[in-house]
Amino acid sequence: MEHARATAIAIQQWLNAAAEGQAHFVDKPLLAENIAVLVRDRYEAGWIKSELQKLGVASVYLSEQSSVFDSPVAAQLALILKACLDVGERSILNAIGTALFALNAAEIRQIHQDENQWQKWADAFSYYQRLWQRQGILAMLQQLLLREHICERLLARPDGERQLTDLLHLAELLQQAAALQESAAALLHWFEKQIRDDGRQEAQIRLESERQLVKIVSVHKSKGLEYDLVCLPFLWRPARTISKNGLHLYYDKGKEQICWDMQNQHQQELAEELFAEELRLLYVALTRAKYQMLLTLPATFTDKWNALLYTLTQGEIATQQQLSQTYSSAELVAQFARGQEQEVQIQEASTLQATPPIVQKAENKALSARVFEGHIEQNWHIISFSALEQGHLRHVYLQENRNSAFDFGMDATDYEDASSTDLTEPLTEIAPLDEHQQWLNSLPRGRQFGTQIHRFAEVTEFAQWPTDIAAEKLCRMLRLDEENITSMSRWLGNIVNTPLFAEDALCLSQIQDKDCLKELGFYINIRQDFDANAFNQALKAHHHLSSEPLVFEQIRGMLRGTMDLVFRYQGRYYLLDYKSNFLGETASAYGKEQLIQTICAQHYDWQYLLYCVALNRYLRERDPQYSYEQHFGGVLYAFLRGMDGQPQGGIFFDKPSPALMAALEEVF
Repeated sequence: MEHARATAIAIQQWLNAAAEGQAHFVDKPLLAENIAVLVRDRYEAGWIKSELQKLGVASVYLSEQSSVFDSPVAAQLALILKACLDVGERSILNAIGTALFALNAAEIRQIHQDENQWQKWADAFSYYQRLWQRQGILAMLQQLLLREHICERLLARPDGERQLTDLLHLAELLQQAAALQESAAALLHWFEKQIRDDGRQEAQIRLESERQLVKIVSVHKSKGLEYDLVCLPFLWRPARTISKNGLHLYYDKGKEQICWDMQNQHQQELAEELFAEELRLLYVALTRAKYQMLLTLPATFTDKWNALLYTLTQGEIATQQQLSQTYSSAELVAQFARGQEQEVQIQEASTLQATPPIVQKAENKALSARVFEGHIEQNWHIISFSALEQGHLRHVYLQENRNSAFDFGMDATDYEDASSTDLTEPLTEIAPLDEHQQWLNSLPRGRQFGTQIHRFAEVTEFAQWPTDIAAEKLCRMLRLDEENITSMSRWLGNIVNTPLFAEDALCLSQIQDKDCLKELGFYINIRQDFDANAFNQALKAHHHLSSEPLVFEQIRGMLRGTMDLVFRYQGRYYLLDYKSNFLGETASAYGKEQLIQTICAQHYDWQYLLYCVALNRYLRERDPQYSYEQHFGGVLYAFLRGMDGQPQGGIFFDKPSPALMAALEEVF
């Protein structure tokens, strides 16, 4: 439209003058971001944005409400994804024919006829297909954009930033949708469905940028805002009219309520409301400029009622929808500007001529990186019990130069499930083992076995453990044959039906999900340098087990861990940890004294003391009435291979003293 063209040329002239240092404010230069164009709707926004783009002036529509699935790149991306999924001749030709690859017809024909070039493209899309299947849609699209130089190609275009923003937005939406789709084909089907607007998931288009761009804003959204320079290219357009076939609501002043004009009996009231709204919008538009306002007008007003014309004629046209005469814009503006010629200037649009944009040369300043003067904490760590113990073992090994029972190359869970060489009993005559005990001794040992047991315990209710279904599931997790299901079911039944306490019949099978938390992770903020000596002094003074001193350098940071099970019973909270260690072939290897030796040898007491500190803080934070002495029940270590259904079979129990807990609170 000529009005959009004239406005765009005026904006270009402003920016060209600014580039030459001839257009500026009192205290700052004129930039594109200082200019706002106010429009009524997205159609007007499209007209002015198109004209600005033709002149090389970048702009952004801040009131954009359309969906990114309606953008041109959405359909192009769908063709590319189809080629990645179905690497065929037609699909590849459709993909490379999109504007994203920017190949002309001659180049595409050459690729199709040249066997080497065609094989290159076929191999490329086969690679993208494999990448999609192995690493997902987002990783594939990242490689495609990089290898095919799509980003560089888009940014070289006048509207390239808009297209690139849409493309990256679509990639993000595809990544989110991939988690809900069962296959790549299902994801492509979903994407094509969104483009067709068939049950669309709304995704409002994103702004490409707001900096160094002319702002295009709806009059509605500009309310309450102020812009340095304001352009109003479309205020002259006729107001909306009242259709007799539409559904209209009007405000009944007598009833003081909104009513439906079912029989078109209130057309006058509707027209008055519409005219009042048009006048309000006109007021908003005319009062947004801080320094200057640019208004474009037709040569004459000849058609319908318009709020601007109503104002220029000082209400002469009243509220009649059809004008009874024509009005000259030049005469109306001259009459309006009489007495204030310095403030109002009139220029014929035909005299405006577009010119090539002037690029302002940037000053070549010598740049240098800022010198970092901050402080980086060198000894801040996130550390776990396993890392804490590994550090201890390394110190002991280096100081004593002796062979250790542990392999320093393994994680803590690697040796957790192995028997300790320090606990090897002297050979004695052993009674023949029953069939189930022999099966139990034949179970795998090591880290993988313990990991699968923990995963099984996390996702399976205790009441389901003794069933063949649960046993079959665990056998599959451990890669055991089906012939092990019966023995596995018996063992799982023994575990969940072993009384946890000597004088109480509570078993795991009686603990419901509502009374427990599984795999409860935590982080403890170490408030000061962690001093191993202070930790050792606390244990020496208040710990009843013979635990060797912890050897570790001072640390600062966070202590992390995961509690296998926290459960509530008779108003008290208990911490339980599963251990799949193999301690011996008979039940006696899992007796009380043997378990205490294992706890000390493997430093599990360090572990549960740290966990107790974390759980104690957690409960104190969640319940203001919480008391350690009253509400904390204790710690249980369940050595699963020794849980045979007898009271406390394979169970180690301890409740650290309040004095020890208070001392540990000071350490951490």
